[in-house]
Parts: sequence; structure tokens; C-alpha cells
Amino acid sequence: MTQNEPWHAPSGVGQGPAPHGSPGPGAGQFPGTSAGWAPPPRPGLVPLRPLDVGTILAAPYQLLRRNPRPTFGMSLLLQGSVLLLTLVVVSVAAFFSLSRIDFATGSEASDEIVAGSIGMILLSSLIPLALSLVATAIMQGIIVLEVARQSLGEKLRFRQLWALARGRILALVGYSLALTAVLLVAVAVVIGVVAGVSLLGSAGVLAGVALTLLLGAALVVLGAWVGTKLAFVPSILMLERLSVRESIARSWRLSTGAFWKILGILLLVAFILNLVSSIAGAPLQFVTVLLPALVAPTGDETALIALVVAVTIVSLVLTIVVSAVILVVQSATTALLYLDQRIRKEGLDLELARYVEARQSGGAAGMADPYARMAAPPAAQPDASPWA
Repeated sequence: MTQNEPWHAPSGVGQGPAPHGSPGPGAGQFPGTSAGWAPPPRPGLVPLRPLDVGTILAAPYQLLRRNPRPTFGMSLLLQGSVLLLTLVVVSVAAFFSLSRIDFATGSEASDEIVAGSIGMILLSSLIPLALSLVATAIMQGIIVLEVARQSLGEKLRFRQLWALARGRILALVGYSLALTAVLLVAVAVVIGVVAGVSLLGSAGVLAGVALTLLLGAALVVLGAWVGTKLAFVPSILMLERLSVRESIARSWRLSTGAFWKILGILLLVAFILNLVSSIAGAPLQFVTVLLPALVAPTGDETALIALVVAVTIVSLVLTIVVSAVILVVQSATTALLYLDQRIRKEGLDLELARYVEARQSGGAAGMADPYARMAAPPAAQPDASPWA
């Protein structure tokens, strides 16, 4: 899509009258004020102005409540599918590997067979990792689009969101896999260096421990820095439809000047989600410790097995639900931070308000996508928005 090419939304998107509850022309003015001034419009999820921390923290949960099917429902489906496939793949690989080990007991090639079986189990664990990355990338793309359209007051079904995502999901999946591969290589290099130093005798062991702490801390800091600078890549890929390379450069520039704000909000959201997850899992842990003594005080194996199966199923269901919510909230938070940065640096709120007004008057069908990158970004006007 070129920058001057008219944007054509999928059927039902951005056409027709404004959704129920969205402000019409002149709406939002306070009684007694002049017609020349109005507070920032709020056609949908967030007001079209620079977003404060409270709005960024609250909006993801409003997103879940406003349109749960393509957000929580789809995330639940993907998380459940990945978990089920993980259990199947790992169980099958472990079964065949252990069978080979039992068969090889006492044979001359037992050491080689055991090593190969362990390698098979380790390799099989990479398949669930890849599936999880693909599912996460798909949901990131869908949530970015959902945040963008909800901010304009549009409530889309998953089919419509998928139509908007067409042609960009593969790029997002490829980026996620490549980024994870780089991270795994960095971790492997650190482990290799520490292992090599640790083989140099007792002094090497002490040096290995020191290197583990030093390189581990450096890896965490580097990961946090790079992760924050590249946090907007999924949003840029989906909304601005740039290439992966251009999206990386664009995210790096867009996050400049707001690094600590972006990192702080992302860490705060992660802390809140981890706290809620721990609280949600605490009753199950308590029941797991207490129930065996109540259900099978005499040590009845049948009752204990039934209890273990029931607790495992409940734990898996709880894990899927919590993971689905976490994925939606984190993806939405990053998309909102991207939206906030574009409003502050490029005056995106003006483009969005212009699009909403045109839609209300029935003239948005031939307009360009309001999220598409401007032909000449106002780099010399860091606060193009009048609300900044």
C-alpha cells in the first residue's frame, strides 16, 4: 500500500453512521461554553489526546469488556490449543524416548541411545515454543488492530480484524521468531562462556559464578533496553504496514525521548498481572496441600489419583484463562503506548478526529487509513498535538 493510495476498509468497517454513544459534530462541549472550544473527543476506547498512565492501565480491561469474543475468546482458544499441542508433543516424544532407553539397557550402544533420546526430548520442546510464539504473534496483531479500531469507535468481529491483518501476520510471526532466536543465541553464548571458564579448576568455578552474575545482569539490562526500543514493532507492522526492517527503525525513533515512561508502564503492567496471577492461583495451591488429608486420610491410592487428576485439570484451565488475559492486556498496553507516542510526536489525534468526523458525515469511505504513516512526518514539531 503506497502512502497516497486510498484506504478501503473491509465490509462494515468505518462506514455508515457513527456507533451508538459516539459524539456527533459539536458533541462534548460543556454547557455555557463557546462553540469554538470542546474537550478532546472520545469516540471509542480512549480520548483522542495524549494518554495519561491511568487511561493506559484501564483501557485494556475495557477492551476485554467491550469486545470479548475476538479478544479474550480468541486468546483463550489459541492458548488452549498451544497447551494441548504441547502436552501431546512432549508426551509422545517422552514416551518414545523412554521406550528407546528401556530397550537399550545392557546393549553396547546404550550411551548413544540415551544421549539421542535426551536430545529428542529437548528438540521436541522447541516445537511448543515455536507454536507459542506463533500464537502470541497472531494475538498481538489482532489486539493492535482491535485497539486501533476501538479508538475510533468501531467494534469489529474477528473475521473483519483478520481481513485487516491479511498480509501482515506472516511478517509479525517472522519478526517474533527471529527476535526469539537472537535471544536464545545470546543466552547460549553466556552459558558457553561460563561453562568454559568453570572448567579451569577451582579458581575457574569462582570466576564462573562471578561471570554468571555479571553477564546475567548485563543480559537482563540489554534485553530490557532492546525490548523497550522495539516495543512498537508489532503495532507499526500491522497499522503502518511497513517492512520489518523499516518497522524496527521506526520503533527505535518513535520511542526516543520516552524510554523510561514506556519501560516503567510495561514493568508496572507486568507486576500487576503477575500479582493477580499469584492471587488467582493461591486458593488452588492451598487446596492442593489441604485436600489430600481430607479426601484420603488413610492413603487410599484411588482417591489420591482422582484428586491429582482433578487438581491438574483445574490448574490447566486456570493457567489457560490467566494466560489469555495476560496476553490481551500486555498487547493492548503496548498498542496504547504506541498510539500515545504518535499523538504526542505527530499529532495523530487530529487525523483520527478528522476521520471520525468524516465517518459521521458519511464521507469516510474514500479516505486514507488514519493510522498510515504521513508522507512527511513532522519531525521538527515534536508536540504537534494541541493537547500535548
